[in-house]
Amino acid sequence: MNTRRLFLRICKAAVVVFVLAYLFALFVLASGSYGWFGAAKDPLAGVFLIPLGLPWNAFLPASVATGIVSPILNGALMWFFCRRLSR
Repeated sequence: MNTRRLFLRICKAAVVVFVLAYLFALFVLASGSYGWFGAAKDPLAGVFLIPLGLPWNAFLPASVATGIVSPILNGALMWFFCRRLSR
């Protein structure tokens, strides 16, 4: 297998894993905030979104919207660079 193809597969797999981790963190945020499935309402339910959104979380003001949107920016950047490298 060509090293370029291997790199592209790894890149695409990293994007998929990142998106799945983001969706899981959103689910934990929602279930912890609203008490779904018998979970206790926890104000720290969104803590799993913080590492997914770094470094943007460090520069933008802290809010729930920042925590939700900053991982989307990282995922879009990962997807963009994978697409760019595939050409």
